[in-house]
Amino acid sequence: MKLYPGWEQDYERRGSGYYRVGVASKSQRGLVLCEHCEGCGEPYLAGRRNLADGKGKFCTLSCMASAVQVGREGVTANRWRGTEAGYGQKHKRIHNRRGKATQCVWGCESQWYEWANLTGHYDDIEDFAQMCVPCHRHFDMAIRAMSREGTWKPRVGERRK
Repeated sequence: MKLYPGWEQDYERRGSGYYRVGVASKSQRGLVLCEHCEGCGEPYLAGRRNLADGKGKFCTLSCMASAVQVGREGVTANRWRGTEAGYGQKHKRIHNRRGKATQCVWGCESQWYEWANLTGHYDDIEDFAQMCVPCHRHFDMAIRAMSREGTWKPRVGERRK
């Protein structure tokens, strides 16, 4: 539990633990004052049982979540969905790994640039090219037109080298 100004008035020290003032319960194990949270470094109160089980290293759940997620991406992340990820998440992967699109592969000057998928392999972050918005739209329309005519076949299941 994160400490707040005046927390000493709400808790009293009994033996080696802290107990909420006015609460007398045999099942209450007491809280231990910990020197620093592993996430933010602030002092906090943790339950004895949690500390005994190797838990209770953070002052709040949000502090734990922010500390645990640092440096975790890809398959090590908790919410990794792999090929089942949605449209927005797949585009976010590209933005996180390759950064913001800043130029067009055909050298166009524009105010807005996007990452365009080249062959339909949305899981492959190398299968995207930077394009200005008009070129991206023309590229997508050309791909759709060729796929309707049967002249363009995406490389399904084949990996680029």
